[in-house]
Amino acid sequence: MTVEKRKIPAVVVCGTRSTDMNDKAGAYVHEWAESGVRELTRCGRFQVISLFGKAATVQRIDSALRTVQRRKGLVVFYGHGCVNAECLFSCDNEGRHQRLAGFTPSNCNLLKNKIVYVVACHSAKMHGRRSVAHGARCYIGYMDQIVVRPEPAFSESVNAGLSVLADKQGCYKAWDAIRSKYRTYYRQYVRDKKTLAIALSLYINLDALAKPTGNSMAYV
Repeated sequence: MTVEKRKIPAVVVCGTRSTDMNDKAGAYVHEWAESGVRELTRCGRFQVISLFGKAATVQRIDSALRTVQRRKGLVVFYGHGCVNAECLFSCDNEGRHQRLAGFTPSNCNLLKNKIVYVVACHSAKMHGRRSVAHGARCYIGYMDQIVVRPEPAFSESVNAGLSVLADKQGCYKAWDAIRSKYRTYYRQYVRDKKTLAIALSLYINLDALAKPTGNSMAYV
């Protein structure tokens, strides 16, 4: 695997699969990840290395991160976090969680020099601080559990920061774009009793969104 010098490496990992009866929410997250890849590819600045579903193995993620370890870039993860928040996970073929390379206490040094953008429950609690302590430039994630729903408002909200980063703006502005998108859709859905559940879910995710950890002015 080689990365062009003139392009910025963007490793996008999706630890869920599009068709998984054991993980319905994961199928929606997979769609979010596909949208994220399209956004990063569209701007033309990134060489996107995408590892989705069965391809998101510990070995392949480890290899991808080591290939770009010495370069500044972007690492985006969609998948599962956990309450103790030490690791991030994908699901294996049996629906069981497996720890992922680059996202555990022992090897998050692989995230050095990277801006890390994570869409997973509890991801920012401990993993965010640990990643920055091991050299990540900035970390955007969630402090608590997030709600996964199929409405486009959720995909657009979680990915809102990617277009900002693609436009060479900093992590704080990316985080603020996510927050703004959640608020916009919340105000839209809260007006109608029929969509109050959607509005509440958006608010839960907004409340779970953590402020950036590390250098919030960092950009790619």
